Amino acid sequence: MLQHDQPRRQHPDPLLTDLRPSHHLVDQGRREHPRQHPHRHPTRQPVLIQPYDLLETERKLLTHAIRMSAYNSESMTCYARVDRHPVDGEAKHVNKQIVSKAAKRILTRSGSLLSTPAVHAIRVAAGYVSVGHWVKERGYSNAPRVASRNRVFDAMLHVIGNDPVAYLEFGVFEGASLKYWSAGLTNQESELHGFDSFKGLPETFDSDHPVGLFDLGGKPPHIKDPRVSFHVGWFEATVPGFAVPGNKRLVITLDADLYSSTILVLDSLEQYIVEGTLIYFDELSRIEHEPAAFDDYIHRTGKRFSAVALESTLNTGAFVCVDSGLSSAANAAIATTGDMSIGGSH
Repeated sequence: MLQHDQPRRQHPDPLLTDLRPSHHLVDQGRREHPRQHPHRHPTRQPVLIQPYDLLETERKLLTHAIRMSAYNSESMTCYARVDRHPVDGEAKHVNKQIVSKAAKRILTRSGSLLSTPAVHAIRVAAGYVSVGHWVKERGYSNAPRVASRNRVFDAMLHVIGNDPVAYLEFGVFEGASLKYWSAGLTNQESELHGFDSFKGLPETFDSDHPVGLFDLGGKPPHIKDPRVSFHVGWFEATVPGFAVPGNKRLVITLDADLYSSTILVLDSLEQYIVEGTLIYFDELSRIEHEPAAFDDYIHRTGKRFSAVALESTLNTGAFVCVDSGLSSAANAAIATTGDMSIGGSH
């Protein structure tokens, strides 16, 4: 039996007890504190992965992740360097699938130790990473960044000026944003329409937002503005038959949260959405919901949008349609009359 195959002290983590020890592993069964080796900080020392032992590869990655979490709570970055060792004159490389599998085992092991709120926090954090990538990939990076949702609304109101507006809000809840727009739209010919069941979410959004959350007993808020109308009920019952008012710029505020609700609204209003139409999204950081619906809508219709403004965290943002795929005359006619039959079908 080789020296490095001698039995070692049992590791307290059961995931590691079936993995063979090696003299290449730094700790070799003893706890090594970084102060004992100031020039070998665990978060900076690369892991050497030997190609001849698949379990060794996995064990080194696991040990490295455990040591980093113990010694440096601010850094959970795990990295590895592949060493090449000539064997019979040939260089062997570590199979990427093995490294990937080891990394997945680290993640699943971590998941088994975390609480539900912690896992939810990780999902939310990953959402912000994803929306940052989404903004870059969709060409929206040059849009102005503003401090809050209301500043996004202000950027939209600046574009609108004193034009008459058909303002449609989907997901009203207690009416905070609808009240803001009521005060901001100074043209008295504008109309404001709020769509909501006021019975809460129709399906679960995530562990913090279960079905029925935001339930107001089916009662809309009171807003002192005769231009405001409410359409109470589920979107599938109130949106498809709604006739968008003509002679007004269309502004859509989507605070529907869910993919299913967002895509229903966009599809139902497809032929009303022409050049100059403004669309606001309130939950961009949940990439699988509103952004995914927006992507699918754009892919299906071929319409193009430009970003008007994005909140600094990228959780909310406004976009303007710059190409509806229709002629200029058709765009103008639909905006003027509200007759969606002018544009034909896509």
